[in-house]
Amino acid sequence: MEMASIKAHKDSNTLIITKNSNYTRPITHRINLIAGMNSRCMEKVSIDGNLQLGKAARIMGDTKANNVILGAGSVIMGDLTVSGDLLALDKSRVTGRVSCVGGAVIRPGVQFGSLDAGGLIELQGNAPCKHVRGKVVIHDDMHKPVEKEPVKMKPPRKEAKPPSKKEEPRKAKPKVPPKAQSTTHKKMGEETEEPGKKHKWFPW
Repeated sequence: MEMASIKAHKDSNTLIITKNSNYTRPITHRINLIAGMNSRCMEKVSIDGNLQLGKAARIMGDTKANNVILGAGSVIMGDLTVSGDLLALDKSRVTGRVSCVGGAVIRPGVQFGSLDAGGLIELQGNAPCKHVRGKVVIHDDMHKPVEKEPVKMKPPRKEAKPPSKKEEPRKAKPKVPPKAQSTTHKKMGEETEEPGKKHKWFPW
């Protein structure tokens, strides 16, 4: 690991221990503290503020804070005293006693020496220790997939077909005899109007 690297965020009054670093002094201030992933605080922590441990972060001593978030796989080697609420993510661990004034949410794989909470304790999986004191709610199947019954599709309704009308045979149209071609007879000596013919006629 690299040597200690710590940053201060004045607007939020927060100290940040950067990831993959060590901090060798005790932290006892009125501040918030964030320990980055894989960081280590080699002394005790007693702050008047909130504490957040990143993934696999470690504190090598007793710890006291207002509200605490233990990241996945983080470890506190000692006791943990929380004056507010506690959230312990998957496989986080406290080797000593955990005392919490408010409520606590415990994810699967968490391990404590003991747990005493004044508020509601929500367990998502097994209890973190043998000695648990407080009102406990267990959510065993919170993360198990709910098996749904297959939905049975109803066959579509068959629409009643209207009674088919029998096709009547088509009636043959009556044949109309061709109109007789009319001829126009005119006076003697004039032309006769017949199709395709034009000639004069005289009486015999």
